[in-house]
Amino acid sequence: MIEQIGLDRCNEVRLILEDYLDTLDESQRPPSTLIDQVIDHWENQRIEVYAKIDTDNQILGIAVLGLVSNRISIISMAKAAETLDEPQIVSIQIELFQAGYKRLKTTGDSILTGGPLGESLREHALSLGFRGFERTSMEACREVLESLDDPTLTKDLSFIPFDESMKGTLSELIYRGNVGSVDVDVFPLFSGTEEHALKLIEDTIGNQFGEFKSPDDSRILKIGDSLVGVCLITIRGRFAYIPDVCIEPTLRRKGLGRALLVHTLKRLMKTYSDLDGVGLDVTIENPAKHLYDSLGFKEQRRYEILNWMKKWSTD
Repeated sequence: MIEQIGLDRCNEVRLILEDYLDTLDESQRPPSTLIDQVIDHWENQRIEVYAKIDTDNQILGIAVLGLVSNRISIISMAKAAETLDEPQIVSIQIELFQAGYKRLKTTGDSILTGGPLGESLREHALSLGFRGFERTSMEACREVLESLDDPTLTKDLSFIPFDESMKGTLSELIYRGNVGSVDVDVFPLFSGTEEHALKLIEDTIGNQFGEFKSPDDSRILKIGDSLVGVCLITIRGRFAYIPDVCIEPTLRRKGLGRALLVHTLKRLMKTYSDLDGVGLDVTIENPAKHLYDSLGFKEQRRYEILNWMKKWSTD
């Protein structure tokens, strides 16, 4: 049967998560701190863990559900399931996914999942109304970024460092900049409303996407007194990372996004001599990918995000 389990089984879950990480390719592997983060979120009721339990009270597999992100984050089998055949394992994975789907449908208007689900589990998700979106991780090395031509500034255009007092204005900008974009369907909890956009900024400051080392690293584009662009930056080891970049939608196709990125990234290379480059993730359908291509970013791997939204459902 599938049941929600508590922290009294934390050690068992930790072992399952360790085994799960060992199955991932290095390019797909999250930071080594993931397990401690999962346990911390569990203790603070930010996640729930559901398990398939056999007649001997052994855990055969788990589903980790993120209650804040409304995400089926991890589905993984335990060593106790090694004696099962492939159809039995797939059946358990589908049971776990179904339990997560039913639970998260009660807590939000969207459900996100992804990672190496396997074809059978992916097909089951699609049968429930999930949609797939192709994403790619991209990187640009230091040499490429340093070689970019400095942006040409008009007298009314300037770049300034991020400041927390700007959060309200920038959340409105990020929301407006994403209206009608594919990323609202991919990540509705990041940009679907002004409140979600504000949370994206706060999560960035709170080190959810890497270390928010200095507000000066994230740059703001101003035209006159108006804030019209933002490029948020965190640090992940030897690479910087871009959680989000956005330009006022009425000012697109004027080269402002390119100017903001070039300014921000070249400045980073001067500030941090130990950085090897900058990384980001982008939806393939997003026109911004063409800009990243033109700046010398190269694809590292492609992956799929699956998302369910109540507005798509025929239930």
